[in-house]
Amino acid sequence: MTSVEFLERKARSSEATSYTYGKALAKFAKCFGVETADAVAEQLKAHKLDAYKTLDKFVSYLIGQGLAPKSVIVYTNAATGFLRFEDIEVDSYKFRTKVELPKKIEVSIDRIPTRAEMKTILLASSPRTRAIIALVASSGLRIGEAARLRITNIDYKTGKISLLSKNSKSRKNRISFVSQETLTFIREYLGPRMKRPDEWLFPDYYDPKNHSSGDGLYMEIYRVLKKCNLLGKLDPDSKRNQLHPHCFRKYFFSKLIGAGVDRGIAELFMGHDFALDIAYLHLTDDQLLTHWKKAEPDFEFLIDRREVHEVEGELRSLTERNKQLEQKLAVLESRTSVLQDEQFVERLRKSDLFREVVKEVAMNVSETNPKNTAA
Repeated sequence: MTSVEFLERKARSSEATSYTYGKALAKFAKCFGVETADAVAEQLKAHKLDAYKTLDKFVSYLIGQGLAPKSVIVYTNAATGFLRFEDIEVDSYKFRTKVELPKKIEVSIDRIPTRAEMKTILLASSPRTRAIIALVASSGLRIGEAARLRITNIDYKTGKISLLSKNSKSRKNRISFVSQETLTFIREYLGPRMKRPDEWLFPDYYDPKNHSSGDGLYMEIYRVLKKCNLLGKLDPDSKRNQLHPHCFRKYFFSKLIGAGVDRGIAELFMGHDFALDIAYLHLTDDQLLTHWKKAEPDFEFLIDRREVHEVEGELRSLTERNKQLEQKLAVLESRTSVLQDEQFVERLRKSDLFREVVKEVAMNVSETNPKNTAA
């Protein structure tokens, strides 16, 4: 058995886990100055190394590399799982006694971007980066999950996104939504590829054969944040920058909660289990859309929907006022027309031409009616 077989088996349940474990085994090999983790396993089988001392040394190596406690634990679990896969005994009790893992503590301070920063970031992005940032920020998908979307997984009329269980970290089918503005960004990015719905949305960054994830997209977003000078740290000891690619998913969750969406429903959009409620919670697409729409104004970044509503209200008021003024103008014009006609008649009565016409008419009447003349 080999590390390749180990990772292939992991991929059956989760490609993302397989990818992460692959990076862990690469570091495991580097820790002992060999090419692959298989070489470490061979030394252990030959009793040249002690399993527990080997794993403890790996923990020290990862901490020295500056990895966060959570990452150290995940990578150590990967190495431990691989050794057991290779039939090397790693007893759980002895492991806890002889291998000291770091405690899970918060080692980073970050925040979510402001609306002004979102606008700056999107305007500074390429069409592809703009599409992925807006998609993650308005749907809550993980970057790796977004990398596994096909063009057809998005409804370009309603904004509904359908994520299949095999492409979800939770291994469950999930739906979310994106704003019409985000759909515009995605259409702009896709161009003629809109006619090829079965293609991957981000084909440059997802290769299912190699179990690749969204790391490429992650770095593309990172470069935009750097370009916008938004990578500073809130605390010098923080392991992370104040803004990083994962903050856009946090932005989504924060805006849902801030808009009054129930915590359990917000967790459902995120793909998290929340107590036991998620197992029993079944909402229709329309019900989920109703909840999502509570935060919709915060998911349109270049145009503030609140400002649009205000402008639309002012426009409706001005339109109604203009209609009233047009009606008054019509009345005034009709009155002016009547006045003009009366003035014209009065001027006509006083004219010589009018007198001559009246005289001529009178003469014609007398000629045609002799009785009147005699009288």
